[in-house]
Formats: sequence, C-alpha cells, structure tokens
Amino acid sequence: MRRCRSAGTGGSIDGANAGFARSFYRDDVVGAVSVHGVGDAWGTLAAGMFKVDARFNLAQMQVHPIGIAVAFLWAFPTTLIGGALHQGKA
Repeated sequence: MRRCRSAGTGGSIDGANAGFARSFYRDDVVGAVSVHGVGDAWGTLAAGMFKVDARFNLAQMQVHPIGIAVAFLWAFPTTLIGGALHQGKA
C-alpha cells in the first residue's frame, strides 16, 4: 500500500510540474523532462523517507538531496553542451 501512495504522490507531482514546464515553451512533447527529472527526484526522496526499517530517519534522508543535486549538476550541463553541439549538425 505504501508503494501505491508513493507512486500516486509522484504522479500528482509530475502532473503539476508538467503544466509548469509547459509555461516555458520548451519542445518537450511527451513530457520527458517532467517525468524523468521530477519523477526521479521524487523517487529518490521517497526511497529515503519510506525505507522499511528506517522510516523518516534523518541520517538516511540527508543523503538523498545531495544525490539529486549531483545528478542535476551532471545532467543539465551535459544536456546543454550536447544540444549546443547538435544544433549546427541537423
């Protein structure tokens, strides 16, 4: 049941974020940025919050935002560089 609540919360967060992301007029027809970026961030946080043997353990939960930040700091610049390199080759 916990998984259903976590997935439902993730879906709600993604639905709210999809509308927010569309306001920036980016070419993301299928909502991939919203699903993978926000969904993965929520999944990472939820894994720390709802761990079976350590629910809401602050020591466990402190690591997850760091992981989200590191993933963003790697993926965002890499995507910008790849897009800039690809832009002149299409």
